[in-house]
Amino acid sequence: MECDRRGDGDRYNKDTCNSHSAMTLQDIETKALQLSKPDRWQLVHCLLDSLRRDITQDEDQTQSVLENLNSIYSQESSDIDPALAQAQLAALPHEDW
Repeated sequence: MECDRRGDGDRYNKDTCNSHSAMTLQDIETKALQLSKPDRWQLVHCLLDSLRRDITQDEDQTQSVLENLNSIYSQESSDIDPALAQAQLAALPHEDW
């Protein structure tokens, strides 16, 4: 978790925020209750920043996978395999129209 709080006397810094990345939710809640109200808000902001970064990374990975698939399928034919089409037709019951 990355966080930067500026100002004199701020006890909640980047290292403190980073230490929360391996904590459970219960651990974070316990720690938050030991903090002053301004520091609790800073912790909330750190957590939100971390979640936003995780979401952005997930979106980047999704975009990368999509680009790879589009690259592959732009080179591959989308025609139905003739043998598969014939097998599908053979599996259908005969109907008179």
